Amino acid sequence: MENMKIKLFLNTLVTCLVLCYPSAFAQTNEGPAVGQWRSFFSYYQGTGLATDGTMLYCATESGLSTYNTEDHMITAYSKATGMSDAGLTAIAHDPLSGYTILAYDNANIDLFRDNTFYNIPDLMIASLIGDKKVNDIATHNGLAYLSTGLGLITVNIERREIKETIQFYDGATAGQNSSATIRGNEIYVATSVGVFKTELDNPFIQNYQTWQQITDQPFSYICASADNLYVANDRELYRLDTDNSLQRLLEQEHIHHLDPGMEGSIWMCVVSTVDGVPNAGLNLNMQGNVIDSFHNTVDPRQICQLADGSVWFADNYNDPGWGGLRKRTSVTSSDNYSPVGPVENAAFDMWIKNGDLWLAHGAMSQTWTYQFNYSFFSHYQNGSWANYAGQVRDASPSNANTSDCIRIIKDDRFTGNVYAAVFVGGLYELKPDGSMTNYRQGYIERAPGDTSSYRLGDVALDDNGNLWMTNSNATQELKVKTRDGNWFGYHVTENSYRSAGDMVIDNAGQIWYVARVNGGIAVYNTNGTLDNKSDDASMMLKAGEGAGNLPNNSVLCIAKDKDGAIWIGTSDGIGIVSCPEQVLQRECESELRIVQYPGQANAGYLFMNQTVNSIAVDGANRKWIGTPNGLWLISDDAMEVIDYFTTANSPLPSDIIYRVQIDPVTGDVYIATPKGLVAYRGGATEATAEKEKSLLIYPNPVPPGYTGTIAIRGLAENADIRITDIRGQLVYRTTALGGQAVWNGKDYTGRGVQTGVYLIFAINRDGSEKNIGKLIVNE
Repeated sequence: MENMKIKLFLNTLVTCLVLCYPSAFAQTNEGPAVGQWRSFFSYYQGTGLATDGTMLYCATESGLSTYNTEDHMITAYSKATGMSDAGLTAIAHDPLSGYTILAYDNANIDLFRDNTFYNIPDLMIASLIGDKKVNDIATHNGLAYLSTGLGLITVNIERREIKETIQFYDGATAGQNSSATIRGNEIYVATSVGVFKTELDNPFIQNYQTWQQITDQPFSYICASADNLYVANDRELYRLDTDNSLQRLLEQEHIHHLDPGMEGSIWMCVVSTVDGVPNAGLNLNMQGNVIDSFHNTVDPRQICQLADGSVWFADNYNDPGWGGLRKRTSVTSSDNYSPVGPVENAAFDMWIKNGDLWLAHGAMSQTWTYQFNYSFFSHYQNGSWANYAGQVRDASPSNANTSDCIRIIKDDRFTGNVYAAVFVGGLYELKPDGSMTNYRQGYIERAPGDTSSYRLGDVALDDNGNLWMTNSNATQELKVKTRDGNWFGYHVTENSYRSAGDMVIDNAGQIWYVARVNGGIAVYNTNGTLDNKSDDASMMLKAGEGAGNLPNNSVLCIAKDKDGAIWIGTSDGIGIVSCPEQVLQRECESELRIVQYPGQANAGYLFMNQTVNSIAVDGANRKWIGTPNGLWLISDDAMEVIDYFTTANSPLPSDIIYRVQIDPVTGDVYIATPKGLVAYRGGATEATAEKEKSLLIYPNPVPPGYTGTIAIRGLAENADIRITDIRGQLVYRTTALGGQAVWNGKDYTGRGVQTGVYLIFAINRDGSEKNIGKLIVNE
């Protein structure tokens, strides 16, 4: 009977929808489609620079940025937009072919032209013994010369293939290539066993014995500028004359790179380690006299001087938001031309809702040692980034130690405050009016033996808006700040080391927190009376039947799923507590669920023998598992692997996953790695209590040639979704994943649907609520 009612409802509405309400349904083209990636990288860590005279190509630790000096357009590129890897170590441009050559720290190589990347993985995948890292690149007439620890590798750019490898020797000692340059019709290379040269058209160029060894003195940098040739080691700059004699020009600590200047001069990057001697870019003539320079808060890694005399450099200066692509404006100043992004790539925690992103930049080792990160936290919204490092320092007591923001949360229900847990510095509270307060002495306890630190491990908000904190190594390792400003502290007696890290609050209001290191899990129940400890209860869960049955005591993360179960990630798999309200009575323990995934010879405990760094739960109660070996998506009951992402099959910049958080509104899965933050548009969102007024459909209209997934949002939980053509014929049927449904644009036979208008009907599982949307598909 219910199915008949639904069918009648669908048929009755079809004509009305088409004729009466042609534009009544929400359409959206915002954000990426389901299954697509975005990167949130910093382009301030410049590692190299190249130019074709108009376009500047800046290599960074995250990816590539370009700046067009004519139309002033800045563009950012990463793995999410076609690059093969992250972590560029060398870059050069070949005028003949028009390609820019990119080398990564894992020896992977890309060619870039016309917004497209072409990969040459041969060196990376080659089974060769030795250092394959590309130290420098020179180009000439369609060939790229890569200086590596294995020798000089030549690449045919148009054919996209490695042409030959040349190893240099001094007697029986093999040399490592550092740099190469072209002067006239000759190529020169700087190696650890001296400087060598030969003609570019040498038919036996692969035989190093056909090269002339000019000197056996080791050099790291070599550069031709007009008719002049310069070489340098870490401390000394020389001119190499046409008679092959070396003329020492000056001593300077620490030389980092040589680049051609105007009229045969040379630009030298100086990264000084001497107090009072600034990092600088120095321009010297052939006599070694400084004729131009720039300095003051810079760390230049490569310099390009254009025909108009302007000086550009790739800057790696270690100060939030400073480096990247910069243009010298005076001896002591420069302007930034980097893409919009966070101040640095360090990402350790996120709070995210409907695109409102707060990012904690700090990090912490598994042994809880300082990482001395001073970028603290940043905010991203509507395409703009703001960093709060300066405000954190201003809010801290004078001369007080503050570093490593490792957790962040926003109270979006009551106050709008943002709370940052700083491992060295306590709690920072940022109010909507922009004012910031630091809570440490008098609120947070100091760590014994380290009186300058106030070690917060995590922050969490309960249903009443009270802020809970773990205060590691304190006499009361669990703290709470109530909404009215009162503070209380608690201690789990069995937690003898008083270590405390990540936490969750279960459906009964009990606080669960990780007892780092190797301490298991602590559970604390205030019985609803924060100021009365006499009725409180607590316990520890550890490995072993009867003690908690955890996979082991090295607990790294904890999460609560949609059913209220507590998922516990350890260095040896995952334990699941399905009845958390009963643990204090010792009537419930962790389940070591047995699963068998594809590729496994035998069944085993969930993620057994794997380190689990992070667990996040999406709107469909599926679990996203972050490990040192990539990111997993498993079903709600953990019995099925839905997806597995690594650097090899996705835009992930690293296989090491620190933290996973999910935007409940958009379904975006945010992944923090050692090489930066990326987001994946997942298929599940948080369900709404009721249907939205209108469905949000993306993309709509569907563009010609689109082969991605179509997302339908604004649904009640697990709604029944039916897609029909304009005549009311059923094309596809599915069930929402939480508050979102996805469709691959194909009918039940697997054929792509034709151009036209399609109607989408969303019906609650009990038939009580109904919603309708319209989708246009173009050829």
